[in-house]
Amino acid sequence: SRSLAFCLQGGSENDDDLYVMINASENDLEFEIQEDGGEEWRRAADTGLPSPDDFSEPGVEARVKERRYTVKGRSVVILLR
Repeated sequence: SRSLAFCLQGGSENDDDLYVMINASENDLEFEIQEDGGEEWRRAADTGLPSPDDFSEPGVEARVKERRYTVKGRSVVILLR
């Protein structure tokens, strides 16, 4: 497979949780975002979006409302909460 998703729990370090989705394939892939915790995920980075929308300024990240997220081919998405 040419894809990987993982979650880093930052709570033990008094930090944000990170959810990273990596799509090394040339095709777009749909990922299912894990649903633990009560807070919503926010998009910090999506390298498949055109600049300047590919990276968000801290504190103004777009909310991710859906449980599924399409990651463009050869792109990385980083969510935080």
